[in-house]
Amino acid sequence: MKKNILRKDFIIEIKKTMGRFVSIFFIVALGVAFYSGIRASEPSMRITADQYFDDSELMDLKVMGTMGLTKADIKAIGKVSGIEAVEGGYSKDVLCPVGDNEKVVHMLSMQKNFNQVSVVEGRLPEKAGECLVDEDFLSYTDLKVGDTVTFHSGDGEALTDSLVTDTYKIVGIGNSPLYISFGRGSSTIGTGEISGFVVVDKASFDMDVYTEAYVKVSGAEEKTAFTDEYNNLSDAAKEAVSAIEEERCAARKQEIVDEANEKLADSEKTVNEKSQELEDAKKELESGKSKAAEELEKAKQQLTDGEAELADAKQQIADGETQLADAKAQLNDKQAQLDSAEAQYESGKAQLDQKEQELADAEQVYLSNYSKYMPIITAGKEQIPAGKSQIADGKKRLDEGLAPLNQLKDGLAGIEDEISQCDSKIAGLNTQLDGMDSEVYQKYVNIPKENRNEEEQAYVEKWENLNKQLDDIKKQKAQLEDKKKGLLVQMNKAGFATEADLEAQITSLTKQKEDLDAKETALLQQEQTLAAQEEELLSAGRQITDGKSQIAAARSQLDSTKSQITDGKAQILSAWALLNEKEDTLNASKAQLASGEQELADGRSEYEQAAKEAEEQITDGQAKITDGEKQLTDAKQQIADAKAEIKKIENPKWYVQTREDALTEYQGYGDNADRMRSIGKVFPVLFFLVAALISLTTMTRMVEEQRVQIGTMKALGYGKAAIAGKYIGYALIATLGGSIFGVLAGEKILPFIIIYAYMILYKHLPAILVPYHMSYALQASGIAVACTLIATIASCYKELAAEPAELMRPAAPKQGKRILLERIGIIWKHLNFTWKSTVRNLIRYKKRFFMTIFGIGGCMALMVVGFGLKDCIYEIVSLQYEKVQFYDAATYMSDDISEENRQQLHDYLDQNADIKETIEARMQKTDVKSASGKKTLYLMVPSDNEKIEDFLSFHSRTNKDEVYSLKKDEVILTEKMASLLNVKVGDELTIEDEDRGDQTVTVGAICENYMSHYLYLSPEKYEELYGVPAEYNTIIYSVKDGKDDQIEKIGTKLLSMDGVLNVSYTSSIEGRLDDMLRSLNLVIVVLIVSAGMLAFVVLYNLNNINITERQRELATLKVLGFYDGEVASYVYRENILLTIIGSVVGMVLGNLLHRYIILTVEVEEAMFGRQIHWQSYLYSFLFTVAFSLFVNWVMFYKLKKIDMVESLKSVE
Repeated sequence: MKKNILRKDFIIEIKKTMGRFVSIFFIVALGVAFYSGIRASEPSMRITADQYFDDSELMDLKVMGTMGLTKADIKAIGKVSGIEAVEGGYSKDVLCPVGDNEKVVHMLSMQKNFNQVSVVEGRLPEKAGECLVDEDFLSYTDLKVGDTVTFHSGDGEALTDSLVTDTYKIVGIGNSPLYISFGRGSSTIGTGEISGFVVVDKASFDMDVYTEAYVKVSGAEEKTAFTDEYNNLSDAAKEAVSAIEEERCAARKQEIVDEANEKLADSEKTVNEKSQELEDAKKELESGKSKAAEELEKAKQQLTDGEAELADAKQQIADGETQLADAKAQLNDKQAQLDSAEAQYESGKAQLDQKEQELADAEQVYLSNYSKYMPIITAGKEQIPAGKSQIADGKKRLDEGLAPLNQLKDGLAGIEDEISQCDSKIAGLNTQLDGMDSEVYQKYVNIPKENRNEEEQAYVEKWENLNKQLDDIKKQKAQLEDKKKGLLVQMNKAGFATEADLEAQITSLTKQKEDLDAKETALLQQEQTLAAQEEELLSAGRQITDGKSQIAAARSQLDSTKSQITDGKAQILSAWALLNEKEDTLNASKAQLASGEQELADGRSEYEQAAKEAEEQITDGQAKITDGEKQLTDAKQQIADAKAEIKKIENPKWYVQTREDALTEYQGYGDNADRMRSIGKVFPVLFFLVAALISLTTMTRMVEEQRVQIGTMKALGYGKAAIAGKYIGYALIATLGGSIFGVLAGEKILPFIIIYAYMILYKHLPAILVPYHMSYALQASGIAVACTLIATIASCYKELAAEPAELMRPAAPKQGKRILLERIGIIWKHLNFTWKSTVRNLIRYKKRFFMTIFGIGGCMALMVVGFGLKDCIYEIVSLQYEKVQFYDAATYMSDDISEENRQQLHDYLDQNADIKETIEARMQKTDVKSASGKKTLYLMVPSDNEKIEDFLSFHSRTNKDEVYSLKKDEVILTEKMASLLNVKVGDELTIEDEDRGDQTVTVGAICENYMSHYLYLSPEKYEELYGVPAEYNTIIYSVKDGKDDQIEKIGTKLLSMDGVLNVSYTSSIEGRLDDMLRSLNLVIVVLIVSAGMLAFVVLYNLNNINITERQRELATLKVLGFYDGEVASYVYRENILLTIIGSVVGMVLGNLLHRYIILTVEVEEAMFGRQIHWQSYLYSFLFTVAFSLFVNWVMFYKLKKIDMVESLKSVE
């Protein structure tokens, strides 16, 4: 029986306090959802990426060798313990033309079992000469599938030395798991930065050895990427592969040495053979000299006799040739004239035929169009008058329907304004009456009028006048409301239930009228279009008729010309026949002479040639013998040098890389996941802590509030466990239900939103995976349930320890004490009764005071952090390119640019009127190390230490007035890199350089910088370190104010000059960064919205508790004559003060939390801002105040429902 009663009481309690139950449910749900959702984002990010890597068969290890990798190396790697599969591949960095630029792209071979490329458009390459291009790379070029592109080596060597061709057809566009974000790595050619990748078939490479090998580690696919388990497995496999490096490198060295020795032995054999051939050639040369001299003397005598016989015949033939030549010239002139006329005729005929065909085609098109469109045009013109008439009728009907409705609407609006004015006057009079005391009035009115002094009489008259005015205005308002009811009745009769229905009907009719206006405009346009089309068809017909007439006239003229040309040809052919007969006779005589002359000439030529050849053969023989002796000497020296070089050959080196080492953006993704984990350890904890404490407070207050009911149940014989079970069950159901709802929603929604935001950076991840993570779910739910249950059990234990009689009495109020503010008389005396009561209530309920401050402050802090993150991330673009780097563009030159081309660049920039100023600099990517580690940055050496300050600002972030300059003995390092390397001013850094050796420098200053990392050296310091002046490869320039539109035009001109590799524009960099940073906006919005929701629920719950606890006090105030508004103001003052104090505390707490989080989420390549803008504090404060005001408005209705009878009931 008792159990049934308790069960019913439990259900009734939940129904009666549904607001409290729901508030606990939602506070716990919000806390658990945010805690488990943010914490689950990190593993969900890893799982999402890992699934993509597994699906695309991304390699686990990458092996590269300084002398390449042979097939034997591939087999050896495959036999290493822990290696599941290995495959060799090829790659090479090449230059790709993009407009006027040349971009560096990484060309790699398509693998069968590794790094599967996803095709977005087209297909994969199937043979040599075909390629698939990076989707991101193509997005900022004009290239497309089907285009042909020719690549360049960029290092001065022919690209066909390593590829079968340098020209490729683009057959596909796609993405590779090797590149999951925008970064593509660095290169030793071009600008040093890779812009994209190109995938080709292995048949496109012409190499003897592989450039790299891709390795799959056994068991790695079952592990999740970016976790310690996966990294440990990869590191173990890396060590195992590295263990065979020495053996395989020694074998590779021996292979190269054996191949070189084999070629060297062949060379020595060839040298010995050539030496013997040289000795035989010397003997043969001496024998040939004497024999050649005898034969030449006999031939010379025979030539002298033949020359005399030919002299007489030459004169006779010359006279006949002169006469024949004159006749031919005349005929050729006539023939040329005739040919010219015939050519003109043929040209005219061809043109006429073409025009005739064009006219026939045009006529066919015209007839087709006429038959197709003229019926449509005619039909359309006939339909237009009917359409105009329908539209006019519709507009008339709408105007007649709108007039009475607008009249009714205007009447209602006017009455509403008058009623509003009455309300304002009533409020003003009530305010004046509130400022007067009714007791004073009763006191004065009881005094006979003749005994009142002037002040008392004035007080009574003012009171009565104000009340009279108030009654008059209320009557006026009642009349207006009656008038309004009449209009509403009229509106109802018209068929409208509410004003909204009337407004909707007016809007609907207005919209219909606007639609008819649009249709009328469209109909007029259609009428004009039909008329234009009809005229166009008729005009085309007239043009075709005129063209036929012109062609007929031209055809007649051509026929006449053809007849004249035929007659001329017949006359010329007759003349040529006679001339040819005469020429044949002359040619017969000439042939006899030429034959004899030729024989003589041949004889002399043969003599001279023989003499020359004999001399040349002797000379050549002697030269060849001399060259042969020299070549033999050189060959013997080369063999000796080669033997020395073979002895110097060292073992090649392997580079075994994990994904973190080999892939450009892989580590960055893992770092982002780690940052989410770091955020998840701080941000959600505070969020969850606020939610848990508010839930704890709610249950504690509930138990304390029902002490009388607990005492009654205890007096009736219920056990402690049974009584406590009601409250424990209440807390357990609300908390557990909220936890389950929070886990189900939070672990799906928040990780999805966060990963979706990051996919703007890592957009090639195909699918977002957000599984439930039970560890975080149980952790959050367990803490929430534990906090609430412990607080409930403790409160129950405290109350149940007392006797029933004591519990059945309300708890004794706390003893009043003087507060600190009362001791400050100058302030306390100027406070009225209401404010004094408010201040005392705040201090008296210290527990409620601090819990409210903590709840509001925590929510305020979370919003400050959200807005602060937005400020610090978004402002880095403007800070970088307006405060730190303020040049407009940078031109990058090739390392081998000639002085002539360099001077040409300077001449153009110096003479361009739009250029403000320029400066040369050396820019190179290099590694630096300190005691804390090694990092990569850009080394910049300006040509002028003072002039560079016009392009860059070297100053401190914390003190803008602290400006630095480049000194000869020190360097300037950017702030983020100084933090990464853990160095400060005065510390030493080591600049690594494989060619010139490592150099140590002292950090002279640390300057503000947000994007990338730089180390600035003076030209004097560079020359001191490396012994040679800096070779400048960059020209930085700025344009004059108002000439921003000329920046890219100047860059285009520069790119057309020899030696220029690329031009980088600051404006385009700013645009790309803005797009990238916007990707974080969604994450920040989630943080702000979540904090706002928590603030609302916290304020609602605390206000609800406050009003419930003080119900008797507030009822007493009503009994004492306080109006509802005055009672509400009594409570609102406390709430507003608590909101303001909590907001101030939240600003301080938010600033501290923001400092930690901004360092946690910062990416390595950039430094975020550190300053929270004052607008962010203001927005957070306004949101908090808005939530507080909204909650106060909701609570007003609860205050109105407080029953005044409660104050008259016995407290015993």
